[in-house]
Amino acid sequence: MLLPRLFIITLLAGCCSLPGQAQWQQQKAEFGVERATVQDLSIVSPTVVFATSMGVPQGAGYWNFSRTNDGGATWVRGGINATPSNVSVGYAGISAVDANNVWVGVYSQETFFSRLGGGYVFYSRNGGTSWTYQSTAAFAGPDAFLNDLHMFDLDNGVVVGDPNGGSFEVYTTTNGGQQWNRVPAASLPAPITGEYGRVGLLTAVGSSVWFGTDYGRMFYSTNRGLSWQVANTRLPEVKQLAFSDALNGLALYDDAATGTITLSRTRDGGQTWTPFTATGPVYASGLCRVPGSPGAFVSTGFTTRAPGSSVTTDYGQTWTLLDQGTPRGTVAFLDAQTGWAGGLVGGISNNFAGGIYRSTRTVTAAAGAAALSERLLVYPNPATAGVLTVRLPEEVRAEQLTLLNSTGQVVLTHALPTGAARLPIHLNTGKLPPGVYLLRAGTLTRRVVLE
Repeated sequence: MLLPRLFIITLLAGCCSLPGQAQWQQQKAEFGVERATVQDLSIVSPTVVFATSMGVPQGAGYWNFSRTNDGGATWVRGGINATPSNVSVGYAGISAVDANNVWVGVYSQETFFSRLGGGYVFYSRNGGTSWTYQSTAAFAGPDAFLNDLHMFDLDNGVVVGDPNGGSFEVYTTTNGGQQWNRVPAASLPAPITGEYGRVGLLTAVGSSVWFGTDYGRMFYSTNRGLSWQVANTRLPEVKQLAFSDALNGLALYDDAATGTITLSRTRDGGQTWTPFTATGPVYASGLCRVPGSPGAFVSTGFTTRAPGSSVTTDYGQTWTLLDQGTPRGTVAFLDAQTGWAGGLVGGISNNFAGGIYRSTRTVTAAAGAAALSERLLVYPNPATAGVLTVRLPEEVRAEQLTLLNSTGQVVLTHALPTGAARLPIHLNTGKLPPGVYLLRAGTLTRRVVLE
């Protein structure tokens, strides 16, 4: 029952986003309300995507969904027209199997603000035009709260909630939600007193599924949610979660007071976890895997303190900046070429533009270029004797080396002979003033300090 992952940070991020960088292209999500953002994403194909929204106009919660059939060139807003007793709902998660069959899990706004029990699952067979309430996922009683859901295919799915009646409330279906059956308490490890899940914090790969808690524990199942085990991530709390495959995953915790981010990795499907401190910029507002690219994850930042996005291709050890300065929230990728991230909807003066961004280039390419740049050897660095020695990676085909000063002015060039990658190259920098420079070899760059 913890706050939706973007509810608080929407308040902090302000009302306007900065111009997008080359990695992302802004699209108009058609959420229709200022400062709304993406709560959850379900990507069916490069053209069909569903996005649920949340916002806080005039201090009140606001939720709906939007979909695109053309890769985001146009989005169409929709809503649920089958809510029991006209309850106003907040979206916990959305899961689309194809362009027509889509499920959403919701909690009532009354539940969220006054802590009255409740949660609902809805199904659409026509892409969100109309909805059917699937009442057997009951979520009844004052402690009930729906956190997220996932459909593995047209028949099999799982929906998870907070502890209710002595165990976490989890339902599974084998017939598309016509009947949801609660997982018996005997098939679920008991919750710790005061332990809750997080809205939107459920992830699945194949038949395996995981959700994290505010006590830093990870619940995991290898049979589509029929039975569960639990492990300690060794983090104070699980705030983000993603798995590259059925074995390798990351959990993330950020300290709100200090901004410190800690990652924990599993190599055995969630049975054991090892915390570590990553190298490079990691963001805490969104985390997702990049299907088809083993070890690749994207992180996003939505707060004013840390807006931007980054990518890793080595299971979180090192991260490469994708962009910085523009708030990016909930993120999802279909493959390395196809992904979306949440932004902020603008005000009425610009017709409520924005709200979502599409990735415009292969997301793992930035990490590959950064890794190649690391193999551009420059020594000594800092340089004190007036000579820099450079060695190029063998796969680089550059015609010259270029040295630029801190203002971007070219201060030195050196033509490269054939086979330069096999030879040490000596640059005479003795006549250049001390300072920070940028060495460029084709598309590769290295920071150089002259003393």
